[in-house]
Amino acid sequence: MPLDIARQQDLFNAFLNGEDSALIRLLESEKPFLFDYIFRMSGDLNLACLMSERICQNPDLWSGYRDSLTQLRFEIYRDIRSRCAEQWYDNVSELVHPTLDAILKNTSASRQKKASAFAYSRLNAATGACHIPGREAILLHIRSKLTFSEIGKLSGDSRDQVEKNYAEGLRYLKEHIPNLPKNPRQVISAMEVYPLPEKVTSETTELGRLIAGLHKRGQTTKVFRLSVFFWLISTTLLALLILISIRYYRFFLTQ
Repeated sequence: MPLDIARQQDLFNAFLNGEDSALIRLLESEKPFLFDYIFRMSGDLNLACLMSERICQNPDLWSGYRDSLTQLRFEIYRDIRSRCAEQWYDNVSELVHPTLDAILKNTSASRQKKASAFAYSRLNAATGACHIPGREAILLHIRSKLTFSEIGKLSGDSRDQVEKNYAEGLRYLKEHIPNLPKNPRQVISAMEVYPLPEKVTSETTELGRLIAGLHKRGQTTKVFRLSVFFWLISTTLLALLILISIRYYRFFLTQ
């Protein structure tokens, strides 16, 4: 279901009129789209869980942004993006949407429903394979309802560059999905968000914190290098202990 800005505006107005719980409900309404954005950009479930949970767990962080709903939403996305952008991944086309996957595997699902699920699965995959700037421009502009100027402020690019990234992203989608409508905004907007896990365990959260401290690109290489480093240290220490033990043993034999 597309983001309902009108409902968010009503909640924002209620918050301005002194209804503090309205801010929490507003943040909750944004949470699935933040999760979807982070997950589609990073391919990292733990990171997406951790960061999307952050906005609802700390409503006081956002209570000072009262000028407009636009300002509030921009500050939320700026905060989240500043913590995650270094972990955007080049290709997340292999992400599986559980709802669509269940339909495709359901032998009793209608042909029409399966055809729709297959089409959206292809669109998800093509979006995930789209180059990072284009993918982000599409997700933020069409699905999160940010303007090109706002996206430029988030990424540090000019408005013209963001529009160029957006156009290139759409061109990529059309090249890889020939039957995509000429104006695909409605189809992209209607893509189901990736569902939030029903329960975020403490292990998931801790792992998410660990991953949040690593750059996504080259992450495997860094972990491998770190493992080799500790292996070399432990091997060296073991060799020194063995050498010292041998020397002490020889010393006692000569006494």
